[in-house]
Amino acid sequence: MSRPRKENADYFSHDTNMRSDRKVIALRSEFWITGYAVYSMLLEHIASCNFFKAKHNDIEIEILAGDFWIDSSLLSDIISFCDRLWLIQIIDWYIECESMIERLQDLIKKRDTLWVIKR
Repeated sequence: MSRPRKENADYFSHDTNMRSDRKVIALRSEFWITGYAVYSMLLEHIASCNFFKAKHNDIEIEILAGDFWIDSSLLSDIISFCDRLWLIQIIDWYIECESMIERLQDLIKKRDTLWVIKR
């Protein structure tokens, strides 16, 4: 019996100077350390989702807000701000991160390419 096919990642690289990126500085300036923490947890969540696409709707916001221990309206504000900065992308009711997908290309190439077609 073969191993079940994975459509997400257990790991993604995180630059040690991510906090110094201009866009992340803007995020921290607007939302302080909470913005940085939420962005980091959001990246972890996206990596764990199938095809690196997290659902983006009111119910998912409530669930994530509970998980992140913040108010759902604050989470929505942070997500919108990250989208405006292009740290993440909201596309067709999903949250994605283009730079994460770029970083995961080696992993993606190792796997069956069928999942790429599904994107």
